[in-house]
Amino acid sequence: MLFYLFRLDWDRWLTMGLIGVTIGCVGILLHQFLLLLSATKWETAERLMHEHGLMTAWLWVVGYSVIFAAFSSASVAFVYPPSGGSGIPEVIGFLNGTVMRHVLNLPAFCVKFVSCICAVGSGLPVGPEGPMIHMGSIVGTGISQFRSKTLRFTLPFFARFRNSEDRRNFTTAGAAAGVAAAFGAPVGGLLFAMEEVSSFWTMKLGWMIFFCCMLATFTADIVNSSFDAFHFKASFGLFQPEKFIVLKVGDSISVNVLMFLPAACLGVIGGLLGAVFTISNLKIARLRRRLLSRIRKPIVSKFLRFVEPPIIMVIWSTITVFLPSAFPCRAMVCPSPNTTSSASRGGFSGDLNISSSSSSFPVAESVVYVHIDESRSMKERVESCPEDGVEYKVDSHVQHYWCQKPTISNGVQMNDDGQYNEVASLLNVNGHRALQLLYSRRTHFQFNYACLVSVLPVYFVLACWTAGSAVASGIVVPMLFIGGLYGRMIGRLLVDIHGGIPKDPFWHWIDPGAMALIGSASFFGGVSRLTVSLTVIMVAAAVAV
Repeated sequence: MLFYLFRLDWDRWLTMGLIGVTIGCVGILLHQFLLLLSATKWETAERLMHEHGLMTAWLWVVGYSVIFAAFSSASVAFVYPPSGGSGIPEVIGFLNGTVMRHVLNLPAFCVKFVSCICAVGSGLPVGPEGPMIHMGSIVGTGISQFRSKTLRFTLPFFARFRNSEDRRNFTTAGAAAGVAAAFGAPVGGLLFAMEEVSSFWTMKLGWMIFFCCMLATFTADIVNSSFDAFHFKASFGLFQPEKFIVLKVGDSISVNVLMFLPAACLGVIGGLLGAVFTISNLKIARLRRRLLSRIRKPIVSKFLRFVEPPIIMVIWSTITVFLPSAFPCRAMVCPSPNTTSSASRGGFSGDLNISSSSSSFPVAESVVYVHIDESRSMKERVESCPEDGVEYKVDSHVQHYWCQKPTISNGVQMNDDGQYNEVASLLNVNGHRALQLLYSRRTHFQFNYACLVSVLPVYFVLACWTAGSAVASGIVVPMLFIGGLYGRMIGRLLVDIHGGIPKDPFWHWIDPGAMALIGSASFFGGVSRLTVSLTVIMVAAAVAV
């Protein structure tokens, strides 16, 4: 009987379940800490901007960001260097037979967790997904062995797993569960492990890893749906798509065969820019290694590695505060009839032609509407309602910067008198919120060319520079953000070529949000060379394409 139970591998399934739940809990803590740090930074900055001016807000943003960036780099440069970077190459090397010392132990996990929170929370152009894969691998390795050399203890459980084959399988499951918890995509995690990580695979192992990924996703989603920066916001157990779907698009659209033409163009652009990004990053890494190799004193070399992320953070913080000031405020809704309104703080104004008619698209409660007259120059441009009966959405999560905030009446936001800043909406938020704004559907004129063109090269260069510095971070969010920027530009170009918002259902596929999603996938694929797992991750994370 005992032999039959072992044949069922119930202990392996149990261990896979423990790994999945533990990684889900790690994802919960990581997500909530990042929300807390980001909200504290930008809410305080916006308040200081309104009360004391732009310079005071800049001092706060720089000081706050540099402190966390310095703490992140110090933990890697001085405390535990193997915890730097994303950790994915080290995990792949270990799973393919390379001896990787000090990479899958408890100190690496602790320093990785703290450094990742500080790096991403400070606002550096990095993401937490890569470290989640590394930490998932560490969890898979540690739990399956039921012992710790760091803490010097050994538990008398599942000793038969203390061999190289089982350890490798559980480490693979941990890496896959890390992907699943980070993106909310259990199938994507399974395919990532199969395509990129593991060199040894069986059908039974695939089902076990999928079970582990499901539990990791469920554990992370059920808590993150109810909490926002550790504040309880909703009923526990109620899954809210806007909470746990990181790259939520919202409304599905019918795919047209013509859509494959701009998609192919985006694929070419993604491949070319991905090659530029990879080559540039390699050159920066070689230059960094060459400069550090000339320094004979280890403490000086560590100090130089330590100061690099804070320097990047000063540059990036300055850009995020001052670049939005070069762009005008834009109205969130059409003004009331027979009124004249200012389109920006600079006083650009004009006549507003109002027409009241129903929208040809479904109206969601969380969105508001605006029409931008792009036929006029920047100084003459005004906000005006359309005359063709089509309303244009602006996502309610756009940032106000120093623009006029909407009135709050009885706890309800009245958007009819509010304004927003399009550059601040991309830079003064965390990476996940910026992606949601880029992917938002039927918000055709939410971002102008000038905004997207201004943000793209700056973010591209700094993300390329930051990757490889002495912080625990990944580049998944930067890759998605860069691709979303040029994808949104292509989508906006298609709208202008069409002559405005398409009213014919045949042309509803012309949507900048959909093109931004495809652009993100193209750049992600151009850099990572992933295909199948990338497609599944993007589809699962976006809900409906």
